[in-house]
Amino acid sequence: MLVELSIPICAGDGTKLCAALVAGALSKSFRDLLLYPLDTLKTQAQVPGAAGFKEFNFRAAYAGIAPVLLLSLPAGASYFGTTELIEMALASPAPYMTDWFFVTSIPHSLVAGAGASVISWAVRTPAEVLKSRAQAFGTSPWQEAKRLIQMQGATSLYRGYGATLARAVPFDATRQSLFEELSLLIGDATSRGVVAGVVAALVTQPLDAVKTRLQVYDRDMSWFSCVQDMIANDGLSVLWAGALERGIICGLSGALLFGTYGKIDEWVISFIVALQTAGISSLIA
Repeated sequence: MLVELSIPICAGDGTKLCAALVAGALSKSFRDLLLYPLDTLKTQAQVPGAAGFKEFNFRAAYAGIAPVLLLSLPAGASYFGTTELIEMALASPAPYMTDWFFVTSIPHSLVAGAGASVISWAVRTPAEVLKSRAQAFGTSPWQEAKRLIQMQGATSLYRGYGATLARAVPFDATRQSLFEELSLLIGDATSRGVVAGVVAALVTQPLDAVKTRLQVYDRDMSWFSCVQDMIANDGLSVLWAGALERGIICGLSGALLFGTYGKIDEWVISFIVALQTAGISSLIA
């Protein structure tokens, strides 16, 4: 029996949004899986007393990967889906939005990147806390989650969320806007992703160092107190610890994320259009 199933989000103007959700989820997961060992090296460089690689093996390189992969799909979907929604809204703003400063004066890609960052990290931060501790000290992410919740409540999984946003919002806004603005100079999405990722990493490196330190230690302290403590104990250079690793990660991440996102996005749109052209969404026997 042939049955037509309508999927509103994937119909009409929603086709691009539907493709963004799927492509974002898959490209983010692919990026996290491939670059995770470099992220482990970066975290260990930023945390004094980190366990270090006694042996460079699969288990050490991928310590704490489970919660990251668990939340990569929704985090990636929320980031690119929100980016698409914001850019669609700003491209045809409602009458009451036409005088807003960010609609008239700020590049829409900058606003979209910042807004998407807030939503994405609301999903992703618990995994970031657990993976940072696993990378630095070799703890089990699930046992660490249980310990934190028992000792400090569920909100402890959002430790350093403010610092995360302080780093992530300017990073994502810079990377997203650079990626789109560079299209006039660099046609290839993968190459643009590399440049945008490296520049955004350099701009936000000190913020990333503070974010990591806040997430791996149990002490409650403000962002400014953490900066003072880091500089007092380890010197000003500590704010640039892991900069090389992070620059490589963000360059490769930009290439993988935007390169694979573009390809998957095209495939998903083509698939949806083919279904719509055929007039069916599913065959049910």
